[in-house]
Amino acid sequence: MEENSEVLHLKALLSFLEQENIEYCIVGNTMGFPDEIHGDVDIVVQPKQIAQLNVFLCDFAKNRNIRIVQVFQHEQAAWDYVFSWFEDNCKLKFLSIDICGDYFWNGQFLISANVILKDRILKKSSTSKKISFYTPTPEKAFIYYLVKKVLKQEFNYKQKKYLKAEWDRDSIGCKRQIKRFWTEKETNKIVWALETDNCSALNDLIPGLNKSLRKYLNFSIFHFSEELKRLIRRILKPTGLFVAFIGPDGSGKSSIIENIHHDLMPAFRSIYVYHLRPNISLRNAKFSEPVKNPHGKAPRGQLSSLLKIFYYFIDYSIGYVLKIWPLITRSTLVIFDRYYHDLLVDPYRFRYGGPMRVVQSFSRIVPTPKLVILLDAPAEVLQSRKK
Repeated sequence: MEENSEVLHLKALLSFLEQENIEYCIVGNTMGFPDEIHGDVDIVVQPKQIAQLNVFLCDFAKNRNIRIVQVFQHEQAAWDYVFSWFEDNCKLKFLSIDICGDYFWNGQFLISANVILKDRILKKSSTSKKISFYTPTPEKAFIYYLVKKVLKQEFNYKQKKYLKAEWDRDSIGCKRQIKRFWTEKETNKIVWALETDNCSALNDLIPGLNKSLRKYLNFSIFHFSEELKRLIRRILKPTGLFVAFIGPDGSGKSSIIENIHHDLMPAFRSIYVYHLRPNISLRNAKFSEPVKNPHGKAPRGQLSSLLKIFYYFIDYSIGYVLKIWPLITRSTLVIFDRYYHDLLVDPYRFRYGGPMRVVQSFSRIVPTPKLVILLDAPAEVLQSRKK
């Protein structure tokens, strides 16, 4: 069976880490790995090697003729690298590699990378014996995964099955690790749920375990200051993108946005789609429907038109601060189907009956998307699609 391009690039990356003497191990469920990749590939490395990894990964991408299209720091010692390339059929592909040193959660220290890497195991692929990679010992793989899922408060059947498998490999070591973070009573409950393979009982424990774990975290002024620096960098240099698609009805905006939503999802933490404006007055504004018959009503009077334009200006300005900016600082792709520009091109669509110089003046101060894409088509094509 021919290997897909993601697998080939991942295998090359593992070989690259070996060649560059990067001490690493893969954390998380590695069943079928590397021939089966489920989401991000989480790699723990020595903290002192993280700085040089950026240069190494850039060289790796260049040598493989692929691109790094996204890099964002989601914790003090954790960076997500998203590689991208086109296959021969022009299909866009992605590979997301999460590089982590010491494990932090919201700026608070949890597990040392040295602990995870100590006594790491060279594991053979279950599907290709020629491929090997490093993983933590069962007890460390277990506690790293358990702590991560408890903090995120997300557990599905497959994740619990992985925890149970690691528990069965070394239950004594896993129990010893559980005691590092939880009380004897909580430890006994976790042990009972695992030994009886009671998934629902383990799920019921998560809220309480999360609360106890947060109490366990110790405050450090140094780690707090480092976390503050990270947050400031994310605010000043957001890794999200703010894009607007404009053009006449029938030019294909909705279809293209739908495809982008599907194809570019791996490059961002999430994708939000808005129609025309943020709609700060609506709780679920991103799902607001476009107007079906935009030219069906007569324009408003001058006063009501001016009030409407002022309201739009407030909506765009406050909506950007409250909705758009927080999203792009969290590595989100924000897409607008139409934007303020439509008022300039087709005021009748918005029932505007006031002076156009007011619309033009506000256009200079309304928050501008990072990228505006204009779609067009011949008039007869537009007419055939939208009459």
